[in-house]
Amino acid sequence: MNPFQTRTQATPAGRPSRHALQSAWVLPLVRTGDRVEDPVRTPQALAKSLPAGGPRRLVFAAPTSECRNLQEFIQTRSAKRRLTTTTDAGAVEQAPAAAVLGQPLPPRLVLKDTSIARVLRTADTRVRAEFTRTTIHAGTDSRTLCRLSLELLAGSPADFASLAGRLAHRFGLWLDPRPVRSIARAVQRGANGLPPVFAAPVALGRRTRPSVALGCMAGNCLEQILPNLAEIAAGSSVAEHVHQARVGVRRLRAMLRVFGAWAPDVDPAWEIALAALFRRLGEQRDRDVLMKAMLPAIQAAGGPPIRLPAVRRQHVSVADVAGGQTTVAALIPLQVFAWTHASGLSEAAADEAGNLRALAEAPLKRLHARIRRDAIRFMKLSDAERHKLRKRVKRLRYCVELAADLFPKAAINRFLGALLPVQTAIGGYVDLLVAESALAASAQEDPGAAFALGWIAARRPILLEGAAKALKRFAAVKPHW
Repeated sequence: MNPFQTRTQATPAGRPSRHALQSAWVLPLVRTGDRVEDPVRTPQALAKSLPAGGPRRLVFAAPTSECRNLQEFIQTRSAKRRLTTTTDAGAVEQAPAAAVLGQPLPPRLVLKDTSIARVLRTADTRVRAEFTRTTIHAGTDSRTLCRLSLELLAGSPADFASLAGRLAHRFGLWLDPRPVRSIARAVQRGANGLPPVFAAPVALGRRTRPSVALGCMAGNCLEQILPNLAEIAAGSSVAEHVHQARVGVRRLRAMLRVFGAWAPDVDPAWEIALAALFRRLGEQRDRDVLMKAMLPAIQAAGGPPIRLPAVRRQHVSVADVAGGQTTVAALIPLQVFAWTHASGLSEAAADEAGNLRALAEAPLKRLHARIRRDAIRFMKLSDAERHKLRKRVKRLRYCVELAADLFPKAAINRFLGALLPVQTAIGGYVDLLVAESALAASAQEDPGAAFALGWIAARRPILLEGAAKALKRFAAVKPHW
């Protein structure tokens, strides 16, 4: 028997039965009762059992090596197939304008989509799984994308997350919400990828239920994290993708730490996984800052070239971390948590009540008071304590920004206007400490590194004094929330 073949049980009418999916190969750690249904019949049959918030999806990218296996997993006799070809007319429409301006005409863009869909069932949960292979042709450039889309039709979000995790582990998938057409346009332009995604404001109201607000905040953070991680997993070498993914992870960690009590089903294990991802992205970010900001400044001051220590061969690349199973396993339940709470589907806090502004204001005031106490004695703090203060400043900033819709805009702008210079000043000082640590090992053999250490030593008191002044100004600002 072909190891990729799914065992089926035929009905008298020749249609595979609802209990067709029984192979332990296709679903690792599969539970008894996982099975497939006809996707042609299922949407109508399940229309009444859709979640109140509408269809919910997780979209994964698949490595090239697993595309065939993933396609054969979806491709059963009950699967619904679809083939579409899209030709971009934009190049033809832009031809007259390009001719007048003397600009080269963008290449013709052709997309060929082949998709196969089936419905999986695990326990009482029904999930529509669709495999799509998209071939992008833009002039002489060609690229193939393989994706798996999972949509919860009915049942338990927890079972949905578990099923998604098992499939991601089996086929090496990673979350990739980037629109295929946007990727195709980038290929047409000759770009290596999509631009970085930055943080965006969150729409909240004072009467919003706390768990719903927490889901909205978590979803907002993931909207920044996932596209940037997907670009990194796809091989992007743009430093800003790493930086924005790391900022998104810090925002999410800060939000869970400050506002996490709003939902009792926040999993403490998420912080452990997010901290590990943050550290690995931080290693790459520190090297990028050293290469693209610190070293040019040192050389502009007359320093000789510096030989940086080589990255260890056994060191896992940031692309492998972004698309790695540890990262994916942590982000899947967070994504499901975000949309179940944001849509009010969570049963964890169905009877909650309270003034959301007051709930948000209390922990923000405590964090602000702690920062003000440290600001007063900043010059007496150790470098380790200053680094902790920097973390608290960032935590306060990101949580204030996430909850900004609950407070007067003018007050928020005034408060952040005093807080951001503090973050910049302390951040510059901590960057010096990181660079000093990275160059100390090679200072004995490398004259450039020795010069850099002297330059850093001269800069430290200047930046330290600037940070102290920024903190003094911030300590005098009282938030009028």
